[in-house]
Amino acid sequence: MAFNFEFLIKSPFRAVAVIVLVWAVIYLPALGSIAIKGEEGRRILPAIRMLETGNYIVPQVGSYPYYRKPPLVNWVVAASFKVFGMHNEWTARLPSALSVLAVAVAFVTVARTSLGSRGSMIAALIWMTNIGMIEKGRLIEIEALYVSLCGLAIIFWLSFFLQNKSPWLIWLPAAVFLGLGLLAKGPTHLVFFYGIVVAVLACSKGWRLLVHPAHFAALGVMFAISAAWVIPFIHSTATQVAMDKWSAQYTGRLKGVDFKFFSWIQNIPRSLIYFVPWLLLFPFARFS
Repeated sequence: MAFNFEFLIKSPFRAVAVIVLVWAVIYLPALGSIAIKGEEGRRILPAIRMLETGNYIVPQVGSYPYYRKPPLVNWVVAASFKVFGMHNEWTARLPSALSVLAVAVAFVTVARTSLGSRGSMIAALIWMTNIGMIEKGRLIEIEALYVSLCGLAIIFWLSFFLQNKSPWLIWLPAAVFLGLGLLAKGPTHLVFFYGIVVAVLACSKGWRLLVHPAHFAALGVMFAISAAWVIPFIHSTATQVAMDKWSAQYTGRLKGVDFKFFSWIQNIPRSLIYFVPWLLLFPFARFS
């Protein structure tokens, strides 16, 4: 019998099943076989400490507070450890893989009306099968979770905008993911999200959506999610030390502290490699 792609994607339930199967084949095998590397220790050790002490507000490495990043990634690792009842590489990395799956499922469900059954499936497969996502989605570093939250915000906002939904539905679901993004790595993702929003509104001449009450309510939701951690954090630690750490990170990047041109220029080919194999099809792209 000939393979019938259209049959698989015609039903939303079958489309989700295909996505889960492809995801499981790519992301789950040998997920825990690679030794902890890079920044993974800084995501795992605070999670273990949280489970030991019950303090989920101030991340700690050993007995020392860890101020460099907000705690969302530590929370999801701790949750994974708690659910599975074991601390190992597989349970630590599973949240990254699940965040990748969440975006793929959003493509074939939320974005299905806008992209069509075929387009949404292709988008989900491209998302899951580029080299960069496979690499980051199999490690418990911040990038997979952070990029996935930003991706979910964009998918929900853009899909509901194209479907002419209520401004409240356009803004509020996206705000939840943006708020969680603040708890993952800070506000950098807002540049990418609002870059797309501004471009879309410029093309559609829909600027009034920016000043709709739903947008301001969404901003309130986003900052409230962040404040739910920030406020108790301020009352639990040396606030000035934490602020100095965060400020040094952002100002250091803006000022080019420790900037090395040769290392920086290598990021260009490295970033392009992350989009392989789909980058190879770019010369054949058609733009309307």
